[in-house]
Amino acid sequence: MNDYQKYLLDDATMMTTNLFFDLVAKMYNDFPGNVDEDIEQMNKDEIESIQTTILQEFSKVVDSLQRTDQEMTIVTNEVGLGLVPASKESRILRDTYGLVNQLLAKKADDVYFVISGLSQKIK
Repeated sequence: MNDYQKYLLDDATMMTTNLFFDLVAKMYNDFPGNVDEDIEQMNKDEIESIQTTILQEFSKVVDSLQRTDQEMTIVTNEVGLGLVPASKESRILRDTYGLVNQLLAKKADDVYFVISGLSQKIK
């Protein structure tokens, strides 16, 4: 029996970033390499494929956890309140973060928005 009943994933945004760059490097067989150039040439289907894979990875984590009696708190960054980023890479990442946040919020029992140390329950 596991002694730990609660886990903290801090943070989902960084995990998403790491998965994204790993998947781009694998897609272009670029270990190590200049993924910035690879990202600039990515088409819509390649972007969606990477986003789908990232969402599947997060779904696996959440679905596995839901089959146990353990709890997890997941911290993530809010990315939809700022300006649209200038670079393609930043726009893809911002959109991917948003998709991950939506998935996590949908599957979560509780969702809190925290700003300046103040929290508001939104689900």
